[in-house]
This record gives sequence, C-alpha cells and structure tokens, in this order.
Amino acid sequence: DVMQTAMSFAGELEQAASVAMQVNKTMGSLTASATNLQDQDLTSSAALTDAEQALQDMEEATTEGAAAVQELENLQAQASPNIAGQVNASQQYYPIMYFVDRVYDSV
Repeated sequence: DVMQTAMSFAGELEQAASVAMQVNKTMGSLTASATNLQDQDLTSSAALTDAEQALQDMEEATTEGAAAVQELENLQAQASPNIAGQVNASQQYYPIMYFVDRVYDSV
C-alpha cells in the first residue's frame, strides 16, 4: 500500500511538472512573438491589436506560471523529508564494520 501511494504521488509530481513545462513552452513562444512586435509600427490598428493580444496572452501565461510554481513548491514540500533541526543525522547509525569486525569499527 505504501508503494501504491508513492506511485500515485509520483504521478501527481509528473503531472504538475508537465503542466509547468507546457506553461514554460507557451511563455517561450510568447517571448518570441513579443520580440517580433518590437519592430512593428504601433500606430496602425492591426499592429496595436496584435500587441494588445500578445500582452493579454502574456498576462494569462504569467498567472498560469505562478500557479504552476506554487503547485510544484507545495508538492516539493510534501515530497521532501522534514529535516529541520537535524544535525549530523548519520551519527545515529553504526558503520558497516561494526557488524563485520569490531576491531575495525573506527575505520
């Protein structure tokens, strides 16, 4: 049951990462279109309409990106162990040589 839960959570992580990658791809294409709009004369109605549409699309993508980042941060917090206050946690374990030959315990 623990592995099924882990697999399910891994699926959630993968889905969130996929959404974030899609938003990233969208932002990349919007950046390219904005670069193309820089050289246009915005005194014409068609160019101005294109620029306004690009700006609106960028605002929507930014909102989607912020939501995707928040979702990934929440999932990362759930996936990461809580190690606050742990100092040198490995000291609570014996070295392997402790079990093989205690003469070589400190090696």
